[in-house]
Amino acid sequence: MNELIATLVAKYQQLTPQQRRRYNEAQTRHDFIDPLFEALGWDMRNIHSDDVAVETHVSGGRADYAFKLNGVTRFYLEAKPLEENLHNQEHVKQALTYAYNKGVPWAVLCSFAGLQVFNATWETTDLSYARVLNLTWQDYASTDSDLGLLSKEGFTEDKLDKHATRYGGMRPRLPVDKSLLQQLREWRERLFTQISKYRPDLTTEQVDEAIQRLLNRLIFIRTCEDRRIEEPKLRAALNRWREEGHKPGLATIVQGIFEEFDASYDSELFSFALADQVLEEAVGLDDILNGLYRPPRSLADYDFSIIDPDLLGAVYEQYLGYVAQAARERAAQQEQRPLPGMEHQAPPVHLEAKRTKRKEQGIYYTPKWVVDYIVQQTVGRLLKEKQHNDILGLKILDPACGSGSFLIRAYDELLRYHAGVRGKSVAELDQWDRLPVLTRNIFGVDLDQ
Repeated sequence: MNELIATLVAKYQQLTPQQRRRYNEAQTRHDFIDPLFEALGWDMRNIHSDDVAVETHVSGGRADYAFKLNGVTRFYLEAKPLEENLHNQEHVKQALTYAYNKGVPWAVLCSFAGLQVFNATWETTDLSYARVLNLTWQDYASTDSDLGLLSKEGFTEDKLDKHATRYGGMRPRLPVDKSLLQQLREWRERLFTQISKYRPDLTTEQVDEAIQRLLNRLIFIRTCEDRRIEEPKLRAALNRWREEGHKPGLATIVQGIFEEFDASYDSELFSFALADQVLEEAVGLDDILNGLYRPPRSLADYDFSIIDPDLLGAVYEQYLGYVAQAARERAAQQEQRPLPGMEHQAPPVHLEAKRTKRKEQGIYYTPKWVVDYIVQQTVGRLLKEKQHNDILGLKILDPACGSGSFLIRAYDELLRYHAGVRGKSVAELDQWDRLPVLTRNIFGVDLDQ
């Protein structure tokens, strides 16, 4: 290994400064990064195994490689041109964001001239704490180099994890699904208390439905933003609100965005509803919008284009499994009354997981492997048996779609079919290829409209 790495280091040293500056990312990967990790024992060309997967750049902020052991991704690598500055915070944030949203602990930035390793699972906003390795090309060929921690053998023996234990005081960050679920619950509790206070005329069910619709809208908008379907309108709304001295109110600006989406998307999600009437009571709306861009105490951002749709579905189904328990109702049962002359105060609300609700309403999460198997045995088999014209008219219905995990998987299966027919990869299909599949072939109905 050391001889191969020493050869690469010598090759780098022979380049003039001008030649180094001319290297773009693709050349750097081909001439230096791929051979470096080959020397570390990874099958970069997947001749004998599927160690390394090239990540497809569908939208911005994608890693270049996923390094796997036994089919499980152990770290992502973001390749950079030979002379790129790896201390650029945007590069670091991009690498951490991708790894965190994919649920992978390690993110690597590499230009060959330099190599940095970050832990995406630690709860910190200090870059120096998240960085575990910071190497330069001079370190690679050394007999005591930490570069070996990134070798295939090193990951087989968990050497990088053991090396990182010297940072043992670092608190682990919640995984992306648990972090998002926790925030949704906190926002729902807070909004419930506020809206109940100012709108005592509304029932518990009405308030809960309005809050659920509001949060669903915001997540839909954030997903559109991260998938580059829409501009980052919620962030722009926050900036405008701050720059104009909080006038008009943030709720007014956000309401305008809802109306834009209602005009653009054929969905009941944005049609006028109780959620629009109570939006003005949503104190702390700025905290919610900020929280949908970045988790608490984190260097990484949420990226809804990276989070596995199945994972989002699981979060949504767990979120629906919580029922608002209104303290004001318990107080009413105890015949408590406010003192004369005192304003009615709605007690705080907390959420409780209710197995009875999940059972009564049929809220169950279907594991991904079950979804995959069912779709392969149904849609997958039909795509092999049917003629092309029959497939164009195929209608797939899930009459109890819940979070849509079956339909998402079926949609992916159809996209793979159409990409193959066109001689393209799925990533190369544009919206005009995708939209007919979605509108013509995919149908879903559910209790929670």
